[in-house]
Amino acid sequence: MATTAPAYGAPSATNPLYNSINNSVPMQNATTTTTNTQMNNYLSMMRGAGAAHYPGVTLNPGANFLHHASDMGDVSFIQGQINEVELLTSAEDIMAATAPFRRGDRNGWQPVHEAARSGHINVLKLLLEVENVGGRWRRRDGGKLGIDVNARTDNGRGETPLRL
Repeated sequence: MATTAPAYGAPSATNPLYNSINNSVPMQNATTTTTNTQMNNYLSMMRGAGAAHYPGVTLNPGANFLHHASDMGDVSFIQGQINEVELLTSAEDIMAATAPFRRGDRNGWQPVHEAARSGHINVLKLLLEVENVGGRWRRRDGGKLGIDVNARTDNGRGETPLRL
């Protein structure tokens, strides 16, 4: 039985994420946490934001603009995407919006792998949601991205970000 997801938050010109995800997105059932439609809406919005930010950039198969921004060390683009996620409150919207942060390209490389390989520590801090508390670095409580620091490249047979 198909249901319609309620609109979370208020659509506005300054928050295209709400506008793209919450326009009566069909749900597969009442317990579905993320639909393909929601994720595709967010990926489409991110492609638009990325294409505007990186005109003329061609992405590798399976990659999104977070892969490119992580490889380039573009903290402002990544922070902008994280800011959009931070505005969300529903589990469905958060899962859909954070999926691109964990998405692997055709070789299983996620944005966190690209940042680690390129040596962009500030990007890694953003993606892994770490903060300095009392002189010690730790993962922030309540982080929404859910990036696995132990995720492996090559579809589970390759290296973790820590080994790159």
